[in-house]
Amino acid sequence: AFPQARLALLGEGPLEDALKQQAQKLGIHHAVSFPGLQQNPWRYFRHADLVIVPSRFDGLPYVSVEALAVGTPVVATDCPGAIREVRDCDERILLVAPEDPRALAEGILTALAKPKTQFAMPAQLNKFSLQNAVDEYSKLLCG
Repeated sequence: AFPQARLALLGEGPLEDALKQQAQKLGIHHAVSFPGLQQNPWRYFRHADLVIVPSRFDGLPYVSVEALAVGTPVVATDCPGAIREVRDCDERILLVAPEDPRALAEGILTALAKPKTQFAMPAQLNKFSLQNAVDEYSKLLCG
């Protein structure tokens, strides 16, 4: 559906070699890159058409918040954690069933079919800011 699509897998992990072999076997290795762990992932997020977060658990989904903060829509799995709270703050996040590759693929196709539009970061996402987290934690400690 999107023959010009490219995939960059950020991060490191024990499945990296297997994923590289799978990309080679599928004949898509030219469209998949493995930049590894990035100190500044925001430059990737900013220039991406979509950020995909297929987590099985995501206690506080900062990748999704960071992508949305720079104006990039997100497809994420509706896994345990705070992803629904993030989705409730920003309409550019599409949640799909976890552990369901078909649902993830359909979500990606749906999101890519929509034009990427630039939005200012919704004020509601500020509740995930570092300062807000420190303030809330301080309230808990100090009463």
